[in-house]
Amino acid sequence: ALPVAEALVRAARCLPELEPLALRGRAVASHFNGHNAAAIEDFERAASLYEAQGRPVECARVLRSMVDVCQLAGRSDQALACAARAEALLEGHDEPRLLAQLWLNVGNVHTRRDDYAQAEAAYSRAREAFEQLRDKTGLAFSEFNLAVVAMNANRTEDAESAWARARAGMDDLGMGLLVADCDYNLAYLSSRAGRFERAIDGLERARVTYEANGKPSGPPLCDLDLAEINLRLGACRDALRQAAAAAAVFERLELGYELARAEVLAGLAHARLSDVTAAKRLLGRAEERFLEQGNAITLTIVDSGSR
Repeated sequence: ALPVAEALVRAARCLPELEPLALRGRAVASHFNGHNAAAIEDFERAASLYEAQGRPVECARVLRSMVDVCQLAGRSDQALACAARAEALLEGHDEPRLLAQLWLNVGNVHTRRDDYAQAEAAYSRAREAFEQLRDKTGLAFSEFNLAVVAMNANRTEDAESAWARARAGMDDLGMGLLVADCDYNLAYLSSRAGRFERAIDGLERARVTYEANGKPSGPPLCDLDLAEINLRLGACRDALRQAAAAAAVFERLELGYELARAEVLAGLAHARLSDVTAAKRLLGRAEERFLEQGNAITLTIVDSGSR
């Protein structure tokens, strides 16, 4: 997709009406291939062109997409600024679906900052709008994200119910990868409850689906959870191997939040293997990454673990 998008951008340079659309296409292709900085640059240019052309709704659509890419790149402040700008541009325009999609992305930003109260408020706002619109796709995504919040807030029963609703919605829509995401998270909940065999089976099934469907972040996420399980089981060398494998892929995909989580697990594994120097190095590096992303809650956890 990226070479095709590059060709479209070159072809549209002398066509002002089409240039922002071509830039959006290249941004999406760059994001899918893990080049988030390049995607953000193209989205910024496309938004500026739409604004200059007096097309505020199209500019807001670009900013909505940019919110998601910025938060994945660890630029949470920039993401929230984009969201505020998009919402201001939409004032006076009848775009309830676009606003609901924007609120979903805002919720994702707050989730990555471990601000679950703000995240839940944004997701609930989106869910209410999608219910009124009878938008099954938006509703399924809202349930998916509310399940993430419930899981991270340790509301296990709420999370399992939300994942089940999200899974049913994704399955009805034929979204196989997102069904796998639901199964992946249900496996994680099983690990939290100490049902490790069930959790490991679920993670391995999810890995097969991710690999078959070409989701690059899927297999390392499975490795990340397997590393955590093995740490809890005392299999520190296995945990270290899995955390290191996950970190290598997350670094290549420019997923700073996930990379920091992998470094925390690798650091804890080193500590339990009595390699204090390596543990401090990895935990310190994770601390820096979390600080860059404004993730104070996880930073506190890292601080207490690195002393």
